[in-house]
Amino acid sequence: MSLYHPSVTIGIPAHNEENSLPVFLDSLISQDISSFLLEKVVIACDGCTDRTSAVAAAYKKHIPGLKVINDGRRLGQIGRLNQMFSACKSDIFVTFDADTILGHKRVLSQMVAPFRNLRVGAVSGGDTPYSPSTPVELLAAAKIRLWFHTRKNINGGDSVHNLHGCAFALRGEMCRSLHIPPRVIANDAYVYFTIKKHGFNLRFVPEAVVYYRLPSGLMDFLAQTARWQNTSGRISEHFGPWINPYRVVPLKAKISGIVHMLWDNPVLLPAAVLFHFISRFAKKYFPLPDSVWTPLSSTKNTHV
Repeated sequence: MSLYHPSVTIGIPAHNEENSLPVFLDSLISQDISSFLLEKVVIACDGCTDRTSAVAAAYKKHIPGLKVINDGRRLGQIGRLNQMFSACKSDIFVTFDADTILGHKRVLSQMVAPFRNLRVGAVSGGDTPYSPSTPVELLAAAKIRLWFHTRKNINGGDSVHNLHGCAFALRGEMCRSLHIPPRVIANDAYVYFTIKKHGFNLRFVPEAVVYYRLPSGLMDFLAQTARWQNTSGRISEHFGPWINPYRVVPLKAKISGIVHMLWDNPVLLPAAVLFHFISRFAKKYFPLPDSVWTPLSSTKNTHV
């Protein structure tokens, strides 16, 4: 078998992340990059009014190829991703949210390796909540755990439900031709249906753990959930009805999720189901934001 040693660019959109960005970058520095060539790390400061740019620049001595974009504009996450997509010259583009932490030193290599298969167009990491610190986080984490056990094996992992925007990688040739419409909001779903349209597959790698903080309060949790759920109509506007079967969650997967949750934590199963149904109704009461929205401050505490 020929040696597979692709080039990689990492892109991180960041809006006022002076506190969370160092935690992420420290986890990035510890990554094992022996199986690929890390060409560039791009941090796009998106209309930051804090010290995000200065914090990022301080890491240039630790991260070769680090580039900081600080043009003063507020383009939103999608605008910054489009900017980095078009500029990427590497074989693979990887993006993470700036308020995450890579769970171990092989996260990047585990997300890069599946691209050896030429049919793989995108790879999604295993986004995982930090240990809960509030009652709302505890219940929300139970709901997310139930959803993980439900979605992880749908179509062998190749499901729109398994590509999450906080941690995914994209084949370079797809990346350079991709432009996400700002109104879509759900950049992850748009990426998924784009690769399917071009005949590629998604590889879901749950062991590539990337930690993120859940909203600590109920209203923040509902607002975040509503934003995720309210985007389906806008996605359909761009792709049409052929995407609808990909959104279906089979009954077998739902049963599997409940069985796993019963084994995992039966006490929290009722709360997980309750939070699931509450979140389904949340989209009626929280308007869908524009392409640029205000991040939830309660998700920015990345110290564990």
